[in-house]
Amino acid sequence: MKKVLTVAFAILAVATVAEADPPPFGTVIEQCTLDLSGPRAGAGVTWRQDEGMFYLVDLGDTMDAKVWKLDPDDPVGTIERVPWQFAIMGGPNPDLPWAIVWDQRLECFWCSQIVQDTMCYLLRYTWNGLRWTWRGQPGDSWLVSVEAGGLNGVVRSMEFDPRTSQLWCVLTRTMPNLHGEFVRFDPGAKRIEGTVRHDSIGGDGLTLVPWDSSYFLTAGGAGQRRYRKYDSTGTLLQSVQDGSGRADWALHVPAELGADDTVSAYCLTYDADNLFKRVSTGMTWGQLPTALEQNVSPTALLSPVGAVDSGVAIVPTLGIRNFGAIAAESVAVHMMFETPTDAVLYHESTYVTIPARGSDTVEFPSWSPAPRGDVDAAAWTFWQGDITPEDDTLRRQFLVRVKDVAVTEVYAPVPLDTIDPGFVRPRCQVWNYGNTAATFPVVFGIEEWRDTVMVTDLQPGTAGPATASDSIRLLGDTLPWNGMTATLLDGDMYPDNDDTVFTFWVRGMVEHDITLSFVVPAGSVLVNDPFTPVVLAANNAAMSEEFWLYLVITDSQPAVIVHDSVPVMLPAGFETHVAFQQQSFSIVGRYLAACSADIDPRNWATDTQTFWIARNIGMAEAGGQPILFGLRAAEPNPFRRSAVVRFGLPRSQEVDLAVYSASGRRIRELTTGLRQAGLHTMVWDGTDDAGKAVGRGVYCLRLVSDGSIASRKLVKME
Repeated sequence: MKKVLTVAFAILAVATVAEADPPPFGTVIEQCTLDLSGPRAGAGVTWRQDEGMFYLVDLGDTMDAKVWKLDPDDPVGTIERVPWQFAIMGGPNPDLPWAIVWDQRLECFWCSQIVQDTMCYLLRYTWNGLRWTWRGQPGDSWLVSVEAGGLNGVVRSMEFDPRTSQLWCVLTRTMPNLHGEFVRFDPGAKRIEGTVRHDSIGGDGLTLVPWDSSYFLTAGGAGQRRYRKYDSTGTLLQSVQDGSGRADWALHVPAELGADDTVSAYCLTYDADNLFKRVSTGMTWGQLPTALEQNVSPTALLSPVGAVDSGVAIVPTLGIRNFGAIAAESVAVHMMFETPTDAVLYHESTYVTIPARGSDTVEFPSWSPAPRGDVDAAAWTFWQGDITPEDDTLRRQFLVRVKDVAVTEVYAPVPLDTIDPGFVRPRCQVWNYGNTAATFPVVFGIEEWRDTVMVTDLQPGTAGPATASDSIRLLGDTLPWNGMTATLLDGDMYPDNDDTVFTFWVRGMVEHDITLSFVVPAGSVLVNDPFTPVVLAANNAAMSEEFWLYLVITDSQPAVIVHDSVPVMLPAGFETHVAFQQQSFSIVGRYLAACSADIDPRNWATDTQTFWIARNIGMAEAGGQPILFGLRAAEPNPFRRSAVVRFGLPRSQEVDLAVYSASGRRIRELTTGLRQAGLHTMVWDGTDDAGKAVGRGVYCLRLVSDGSIASRKLVKME
């Protein structure tokens, strides 16, 4: 939204652009009023040559910094806000972006950001494809510190010198006494190249005319605002008063320069008026002959940038600009790529003609990168009349990215091996042969069975394990089993190594092989609370079995409390849940449950389970407030459609109640958060968090609260 409301364009001193004698230094040629955010708007102004636009830093009344841009030919009609966000450096007061300036190639800008009254940072902002951003890395900032050896002060204005690639800063020093200095700062090495003291106690705005090494300073603050001209040694040449208060300014370089045109700068005042003024430097472009000479150089490597994929063709593209006022014909433009060991991978050249102050985009023949890793790019221009060959070469580095992951070894089941019948969980090793981190699925398959897991952030050049999320039960057979494991990385450049197909064998089943596992009881049971003992029986043999399943429960004496038996008929390769007679105990204590199957006297199947009979685990006898933390057995158990789960809390507390698979994977959240003291009832409908019905089997209810854990087994039937 445009914020300009009023216009007061007053011609204070009219200067004809074609006259030989320019207006005297400090003459305001024209001005207008910009209604921005308040009386603190004029913090900084800089000129972007390729856009022909000024950028303004606006602090506003609320210290909420904004950036605006406008065309000097119509500042009121073209002003618009730029949606930039500045870094927060962590000062006790709101951070104040004060001045911004573009570098010579327009690839980044520097910002002087004041954090405290005597501390500020120089931050380098770069384009990340979406917005200008400071990445927070040491190479992107430099602290203007109050410590010895630092700049020891506040930078309120900056300009970039295209001839030296240095930042010129106007600095208000506080030590050893209050004074002002010009500081030459090398942004590449982040060090001071030199300082020049000037006679002002400080400075609020700075611009420079690099073609004659003269500098212009606005000194204001509490006193009168004065425009001052200095030479490169800091000697004051001219001084003109213009109102009071601070201001910043920037040199205006039109697209076309005439020898008799006035060299002017634009000034933005830091006061309630927010005046935007065009001010004469007292010179014409004809008095700066080097400004009219030729300078052609690369401005940006547009492609490749960052990372490119190996084997994918790209079109190398370069941005170039004619910074001079004379058209450049037959400019040679080169593009070359090299490995870090200086092996040339690509070198092409072409010729272009660029008008004065013009820009161009040069596309070279396409290139399909074959190597992997870092590649050095060099682009340069050559023209016989170029007066600044030092800026004719642009160097960058980019990455040739390879996306390639593979299965390198299968751990289970082992290919070409013979394994025992029963459950197996497939496992393998995967390797990242690329040069960037990879996240991808791994698929396991045995015959018609499939399972998929994710490998996350596997670093380049490293291997990692992948394990199926579930197990498969294998029965003995005379024929081989077929297995496969495969990676599914999106964009994998070498798919030939993505999968492994193998065979293995399963030994024939033994004559008798029954396994038993207690389901109920488990953990604790309430005193006098009825429960039904349940045992999971599995027949791993190759033939059906008929047998008696026995249950014996003893107390701590030990004395036999329960003796029960159930006949079972179990087909080969099947499992079933066997329920005994319902029990209830009236004596608190520890008990041992044991089950056995009389299949083979030489190989009895057995299982044992210790459990407790507890008084009031969670609920008071008469339905009052719970006195102990506890989880009751689910009802019914086993279940087919749904089961009721009850738990008790002695006080209000955070809880987490969830259902887990036999492998320990969390599949369904029943409740979480703060719950009041008392008896709570939940219902599990036999589905996972995605609403999909789970298969038959043994599951675990787990209640966690304030460091206490209670669990119960739960069996789902088909």
